[in-house]
Amino acid sequence: MMAAEAQDFEERVVTVTPWGASDFVVQTSQQHAKAVFSGTPLGIPLGAGEQIAAWVRGKVIVRAPSSEIHIADEETRVVSRLRGCVFPDVDSLRRHLSFPILVCEANSFLHALDLRTGIEKWRAPLGPLAIDAGYVYLATKGSIREISAASGRTRRTVETALSDSILALHVANGFVIASSGPKARPMSRLAAWELGRGTRSWAVSTGRGVRLLEVVHDAVILQSRDGWHCSTVSGMQLVDGKPIWSVQIPTQITLSHAVSGNLLLFTGIGYDPESLVTEETAFAIDVRTGQVLWARLHRSDPEGDFARWVEVEEGDRFLLWDKRSIWSVDVRTGEGRTIFDVDDFEECRSWDLQWVPFEGPPRCSLGRARLQFPSLPTPDECRHMLIEKFPL
Repeated sequence: MMAAEAQDFEERVVTVTPWGASDFVVQTSQQHAKAVFSGTPLGIPLGAGEQIAAWVRGKVIVRAPSSEIHIADEETRVVSRLRGCVFPDVDSLRRHLSFPILVCEANSFLHALDLRTGIEKWRAPLGPLAIDAGYVYLATKGSIREISAASGRTRRTVETALSDSILALHVANGFVIASSGPKARPMSRLAAWELGRGTRSWAVSTGRGVRLLEVVHDAVILQSRDGWHCSTVSGMQLVDGKPIWSVQIPTQITLSHAVSGNLLLFTGIGYDPESLVTEETAFAIDVRTGQVLWARLHRSDPEGDFARWVEVEEGDRFLLWDKRSIWSVDVRTGEGRTIFDVDDFEECRSWDLQWVPFEGPPRCSLGRARLQFPSLPTPDECRHMLIEKFPL
């Protein structure tokens, strides 16, 4: 798409996905025409209302209107279409992907798509699921099925004997963990089964308002809300469900968290009675002991949105994104610096950081930036504005 053609429109939207340290993807939008560039034009055409939903090992997953997704390769060839699809959000993409199989929800079924060919390999009734080591764990009424992601064959079935509905599944270290509760209500019970034996190892009542944050190594991390601006984070042993530690955090924990070694990283929204402002603070907890290693104020007045943790690469440095800036954090110390701020661009009329999940080499993408400019920048201008702003 030529920049000269863009002058006919008052408003342009450019979406930039930094990809590694030296490449990027630019998605331009002008009414009904879009195109994607990666250094030089790739020529992936997008129709009216379409967006890139994910980039998985050379396959571009496009979200189209009317709940339809397309899977295309980098040569623009559409290899699959699926209507009525609920595509996994950013935080749950990895729980729906066992390459080359991507499990999507569509038309009240789970559809397993082979990303290499676009062919549907199998389908199953809709239900909570988790993916681990090439197997899909699917909760059905009264049981949990272990299904081969490649073939769709059921390897084993674990009878749960739970009276309540299973709300979510987690799989870790040979255990499958189910959170359950009355339908359409918060979790009230947690149970774990050892996959090798198929027998239940333990079950505990959690009380209402408790949610399972993460399973880290041999610890199950739970979070409960104690009032408007206070939360309790607790750890349980994975093998027997016994409590290990509990710590109170003076914030309301948000939905975004990440794991780095033995550290659980998360953010919390709290209220400072002295300054009368809402503040977002980043925390790191050692999951072995429950010790809060550091807490750093990230920003004031988060305006209802919350920051997201994104791992740059294997190591100690993570990025913390919000709608206005990108913060680079050393998880060992909590020391951070702003490496990107929208206020650096005077020509921007508005700015909103969004997300494109990325899976596969060379490394995780840094997310998706959505900008509106008085004039449409070229890919080279985007490289100058964005890529040089990321000194990783």
